[in-house]
Amino acid sequence: MIPVRTFLTKMRYVKCSDYAALIKFAVAFPISKLLKKKYKNIWLICEDGKCARDNGYVFYSFMRKMHPEQPVLYAIDKRAPDYKKVEKYGGIVQYGSLRHWICYLIASQNISSQKSGKPNAAVCYLLEISGCLKNSRVFLQHGITKDDSKWLYYPETLFSLFVCAAKPEYEYVRKTFQYPEGCVRYLGFPRFDALHDHHSDKHMILIMPTWRKWLNSSFRKLYRGNAGFERSEYFKRWNSLLNNRSLAEILEQKKVYAVFCLHRNAEEHIEKFGTISSRISIVNQDECDIQELLKSASFLITDYSSVFFDFVYMKKPVLFYQFDAETYRSEQLQKGYFDYDHNPFGEVCKSEEQVVNKLKAEMERGFDLNPCFLEAHREYFPLYDNCNNERIYQAVRKLDMEEQTK
Repeated sequence: MIPVRTFLTKMRYVKCSDYAALIKFAVAFPISKLLKKKYKNIWLICEDGKCARDNGYVFYSFMRKMHPEQPVLYAIDKRAPDYKKVEKYGGIVQYGSLRHWICYLIASQNISSQKSGKPNAAVCYLLEISGCLKNSRVFLQHGITKDDSKWLYYPETLFSLFVCAAKPEYEYVRKTFQYPEGCVRYLGFPRFDALHDHHSDKHMILIMPTWRKWLNSSFRKLYRGNAGFERSEYFKRWNSLLNNRSLAEILEQKKVYAVFCLHRNAEEHIEKFGTISSRISIVNQDECDIQELLKSASFLITDYSSVFFDFVYMKKPVLFYQFDAETYRSEQLQKGYFDYDHNPFGEVCKSEEQVVNKLKAEMERGFDLNPCFLEAHREYFPLYDNCNNERIYQAVRKLDMEEQTK
């Protein structure tokens, strides 16, 4: 149990809108006690309630196809765009419902690609960290951890199993994030199994920036709503790149198409972005399959997004456009084991001109890889096969057996 003062400090994560979930928990708890013995072998899988396109969904579909003997359920909102993808497999639980709470309390394993993948993120976090709930939770991750992400340290999660997808990541998390021996495992990501079957299109590039957390609150307070987004450096820089005449000319000359894919947190601002080039498409994540875009593109321009590891895993080059590196490090994520300025996978560009010139050079050389890239690839991904889902299944099954014999 955590100290009372620490408990009260963590209460700040519970907002007024979350208290309704406490009522559902109070109702679900005694019901779960009655049903747990009968349904104790269930595994509950989810992502964030709105999605079925990441490691959670891939692992769920794998379980339904390859291990139907293991009872598994998937929690998702019926209004979510991805609902129909899960519907064909069955076993759906309405995200955030009373049934979701009951299943969460009953399940022998709660498996998610998101730390927040539970009936109510704030309330569950409080119950788990306080010691009120001692369920087993498996973290599949959304992306490879490369920074010093303190909210993923063991005292902040109490995960039973933390799945890593790169060897340096595994070593870093195991040594730094304070997990007990054996909790952190290098098994590979479920979605990586499908990345071996890709056909890169030399006439397609992908531009995919991540979000800036400081845009969530500071601009809304300062400019009363969304109006301030257009004044942000984030918007100005990326929108300027989309309207760069030299970029438009290069794309036209080389007959290359570019897809600018907005981060989910930026989707409400999609109408603000524009481009002068007919060869640039601006899309949000709900209207496209991210994994298919990654598999199809031959070159990736991003900033700090861990999605670049998916690209690197497929042995394809990347470019990092980091115009606000100092602010990003001070306001969002502190540096971990991965050094952008000295890495073998892609060059860091600080200016728009550098980005365009680098892209032009990559087009000229046909997006070929250098020997350093391939050597580093072997170091990062010694597990390079399509057996990640099976490894995770075996690890969770072993964890399940150990938990049930305690």
